[in-house]
Amino acid sequence: MVMARRSPLRRVAVAGALAVCLATGAGAVPAASAAVTPSSSDGTQPGEVAAAPLRIMPLGDSITYGVGSLTVDSYREDLRRRLTAAGLSVDFVGSQASGRGADRDNEGHPGWTIQQIAAQADRWLATQRPDVVLLQIGTNDMVRKVDVAGAPARLSALIDQIRAARPSAEIFVARIPSARLAGYRTRIAAFNAAVPRVVAGKGARVHLVDQSSIGGIDLRDSVHPHDFGYAKMAFNWYRALRAVYGMAAPGWPEGTNPYRATRAYRCVLRVLPGGKGNRVGCAWTHLRPVRSTVHGVTRTTRVWQVRRSVVGKHRVVAVPAHYAYRTRRVKRADGTYVTRTVRVHVAATYATRTRRVTRWVTY
Repeated sequence: MVMARRSPLRRVAVAGALAVCLATGAGAVPAASAAVTPSSSDGTQPGEVAAAPLRIMPLGDSITYGVGSLTVDSYREDLRRRLTAAGLSVDFVGSQASGRGADRDNEGHPGWTIQQIAAQADRWLATQRPDVVLLQIGTNDMVRKVDVAGAPARLSALIDQIRAARPSAEIFVARIPSARLAGYRTRIAAFNAAVPRVVAGKGARVHLVDQSSIGGIDLRDSVHPHDFGYAKMAFNWYRALRAVYGMAAPGWPEGTNPYRATRAYRCVLRVLPGGKGNRVGCAWTHLRPVRSTVHGVTRTTRVWQVRRSVVGKHRVVAVPAHYAYRTRRVKRADGTYVTRTVRVHVAATYATRTRRVTRWVTY
């Protein structure tokens, strides 16, 4: 349910049909077809919307719910703002509520697998009646090794289930974000490789959205994005929706592209020394040029870095160079000795000290 709505939909179907477009660049890559066929249930064309608020169901697991986000908004609030700015009146729907945004409704279920979502999907779809389904599921299947080889088939069956329950809905299916742990990454990569083939045979109302670029430093922990990672996800969903509903017309701006950002606020869960629990560290990161030499060749690359306070060793002057007066016994020509005062140069002495300094380090 929308708690605050800005404006009614300004975009309606033109001449009774819209062609499904392809999204370009980083982010969404919807499956497309030049031919447009009406739905057997309501006669609408793919990409066609009514003047009522567009009912969008974010469907998935803890990533859809918002785990890892400081606000628990996931990608949803950023996406809602982008769609509203483009002129759409949208209503997120679902039995769950999370986050602090203007519309908290979603169908994100932390820890759930594809099969668990499928077991409840018919009831949710009948109750919520979405016009759009944003389906991102499969991470828990990969993390828990739940019949990994059979996961694409389960995803395919779930898409068919959604199509049967909501024939006129546009379904956007995500390749899921990557992970930090090598084992997770390998299984997720294999699953993601199969998703385009699953989507390709589902018709003009089913679209592929590539979220697999979210990973590494975009993640708060092993699998959940932080808010900057979620911003990338929102952008990818928006690009996919724009390709279907935007008609390539002015008024659907690209908006801020997080993939071009040179500064980002990231929060990452880190293990404390000695395995004594975890701590979330947040910092502004900056994309900076760094020179490096490999095999005698010097190159400049752009690397995400952060300013950190570290303990550094440095050499300091303990006693500066100076002149001093010394007494010396000097032998005279007749063989006797006399004591004289002479001026001599005393070299500086150095010592090693430690102090906290601020340095740029790779994030």
